[in-house]
Amino acid sequence: MHSAVTLVRGVRHQLHWAAGRHCPPDLDAAAQALGSPTDAAPLVNDLALIALVQLARERRHPLQVDAEVWDWLARARDLRARVDHLERLHPLGPLSPALAALVTAPLRPYQAEAALYAACAGRSLLADETGLGKTVQAIAALCVMGSSFGAERALVLCPPERLAHWQAQWQTWAGADTPITPVFADLARLTDGSLADLATDADVVVVDEPADAQASPWAQPASLAALQSLASPWAIVLARAPLEERPDTWRAMLDWIDEGHFGAVAALQGGHLDTLAPWMLRRTRTLVLRQLPETVEQTAWVALTPDARTRHDTLLGAVRRSVQRWQRCQFLGNHEQRTLVRALHDLRQCGQDAKPAAALQAIDTALSAPEHKVVVFSQWPGALDALGAALHARGTAFQRLGPEVVGDARRAMVSAFQQDPALRVLLCLDDERGGQLGLRHAATAIVHLDRPWNPALLVQRLSRVHRTDRVRLVAVHHVLVDDSIESRLVHAQQDDAGHERFVGLVEGPNADVFLEGPRLARFMSALAALVDAPGLNAG
Repeated sequence: MHSAVTLVRGVRHQLHWAAGRHCPPDLDAAAQALGSPTDAAPLVNDLALIALVQLARERRHPLQVDAEVWDWLARARDLRARVDHLERLHPLGPLSPALAALVTAPLRPYQAEAALYAACAGRSLLADETGLGKTVQAIAALCVMGSSFGAERALVLCPPERLAHWQAQWQTWAGADTPITPVFADLARLTDGSLADLATDADVVVVDEPADAQASPWAQPASLAALQSLASPWAIVLARAPLEERPDTWRAMLDWIDEGHFGAVAALQGGHLDTLAPWMLRRTRTLVLRQLPETVEQTAWVALTPDARTRHDTLLGAVRRSVQRWQRCQFLGNHEQRTLVRALHDLRQCGQDAKPAAALQAIDTALSAPEHKVVVFSQWPGALDALGAALHARGTAFQRLGPEVVGDARRAMVSAFQQDPALRVLLCLDDERGGQLGLRHAATAIVHLDRPWNPALLVQRLSRVHRTDRVRLVAVHHVLVDDSIESRLVHAQQDDAGHERFVGLVEGPNADVFLEGPRLARFMSALAALVDAPGLNAG
């Protein structure tokens, strides 16, 4: 005697209409709209059901709607409600000042767009190309979820090698007043049962998968089962490995994100990737190229050993005494000048023996995509020798380019590096030639093994790989000694005045020049900026 609307479960849940005895024709006709989403109701036409209920009342026809139908539709309606709410809070969208105020560093528009997208979607997959800052996007999204929707706790699951990175990025980007508190945990804990309480309390679960597709939790039955047991209103997945190479993993990922079964997996099976927009945000560097800086930079800090610390501080004390003597009397004898230059060189060598291990990690990060290559720059031949030995020990093919390689041999080496897919690392010693290496169309990253005194040398290194007509973003990694003369130099060069202070300064232990007059005064002024500044970690 009554009509009914029920939920049919499947890869894509659907509403099922059953017309009752004596169902009015116009009511039966209106029910056909239940299976036709519209721009106003893009996931499922809940508006048609509400209109149907009203029409049934007007026609005094009994209509039964199962409770699970309303529960299912509530998820779709929440998506629209979140969009409307955020449009009121941030009327300028990614350019909204209120959005920028939620984090402590400037977001690029595409990153702000991702934060709003994830907060609107509720459960989403961020699958931008490597290097576009998915971690930053997720942190900004968490800040939006906390400030706009009251989310208080987030569980961030990531590989163990990314735990420190997440913690550092959170300290950099999340403000002290952010209402959401994250807990960072190793993905391996998914299967040992230790995350049960944390997952129960979490309003948001973030899954940052490994770059190795085989190690993805979506590819491990036990991890996947553990993930499916997590029930949080919001979820963010950061896809690190290429999606097209692992369709089964991709399906499991989308199935977890689209827990309401509104059609993500169905769209994937149908090959309609453009219809995955409600669940997945996926952009390439080319798409956002105009918003990108010329470089994206990361710094790995290495620590001095106790013996190196003693030697470093002794040498720094000697340099400081020479600077103080100059400041008192404006005189520095030529012999003392030569002694000072050699002491500075020795001071800069402190901690260099710890750099190969950190440089290998930076190289591994830069080579995370198969097509990427790396150019490592250093002023010091010994530093490249040590790194070359470490690369050789683990079987990584590399070439070493120095000033002794000239003419056809130089061109052949560069050509081999650019064209041979097995040759992915080039060790490059700074030399007077400078110039282009001809790699501006390769997916090439840079690793700096040291911080030059002359900041113009950093620009020259970049120009040797990429010109201003670049077609790719340059990932730049710095390997520096923490709490040292090197970290002091980074701090002293942070502004334009600092850059100018160090341009053209004497380099090396045996510089064949005696400084006098204005040049000597400028040199000692630069040293004073180093020895008087605190040993700040500029990272």
